[in-house]
Amino acid sequence: MKILQLVTAVGGAGQTGGVAEVAITQTEILRGLGHEVTLLGGWLESEPPPAALRDGPADLFPVHNPLRRRSDIRFVSSPQLQRFLRARAGSYDVAHVHFCRDLVTTIASRTLAKAGVPMVTQSHGMLSLSRGPGHRAFDALLTRPALRRAGRYLILWPEEQEQVDAVLGRRADTLLVRNAVDVGAHTWTPSDPPVVLFAARLHARKQPQLFVRLAQRVHSQFPEVQFVIAGPDQGEEVAVRALISSLGLSSVVRVLGGMPREELLGLMATATVYVLPSLNEPFPITAMESMAIGLPTVLTNQSGISEFAARRGGAG
Repeated sequence: MKILQLVTAVGGAGQTGGVAEVAITQTEILRGLGHEVTLLGGWLESEPPPAALRDGPADLFPVHNPLRRRSDIRFVSSPQLQRFLRARAGSYDVAHVHFCRDLVTTIASRTLAKAGVPMVTQSHGMLSLSRGPGHRAFDALLTRPALRRAGRYLILWPEEQEQVDAVLGRRADTLLVRNAVDVGAHTWTPSDPPVVLFAARLHARKQPQLFVRLAQRVHSQFPEVQFVIAGPDQGEEVAVRALISSLGLSSVVRVLGGMPREELLGLMATATVYVLPSLNEPFPITAMESMAIGLPTVLTNQSGISEFAARRGGAG
């Protein structure tokens, strides 16, 4: 079967978080099952896009965001990607669209529908409920028509059904599909002194500033503990750095920025504990990776895997 895996954007430093990671992993698995899979997506880095990701071919094209706000991807676009798709859309048997509120996936869905290609969408919790006029207008003009072109909707956790239903304007035919990760040979070997790790996009929902305040409390009782914040900026880095400085924690908390996945997995393998204090978190890939490595992991109860892990004796 000829399958299209379409993702808004990928980047070498984890800038697109779990959405891109899932798309790449699914592509690898489908190829291993004997399918012919095209991985198509935007490229966020300044250097030219690679011809392959993790040793598998990929068709990546530069993207442009006129708003220049990393936390708002609605107007991310790629004319080159759209031209590529228009020329080849009819050759696919099915398209798996990693669907977000953005111009890449909404425009691409129209192209695929015109070519008669069956579509499955996976929104990764990215269709968060919003009453803002900007989101409502964008959904009415682009998101809803694009989503209605799909034949099936993949969701990560039951609560995501409400999001898809709200945007779609009717009950969606959904299928609950959990994400999976492959961490290779990485295993937990904690370093000394102890390191507490935050590894996620620096977005308000992830609460990196709360992590810094937690670091302050722990440091007052255990001054030997170090803290590391790893992840690309999506609107919170300036505030995080300012908070670290104001609390006098510059020698205790390091901000590393985004990093390639292999480097991040290596960092996880040597950390002492992983902490992700995010709210309304659909299905955190980095948390799954940390647990797969064996790294003790702390989450809030507002995560798509918190209850899942508790039911299986992996959390308390």
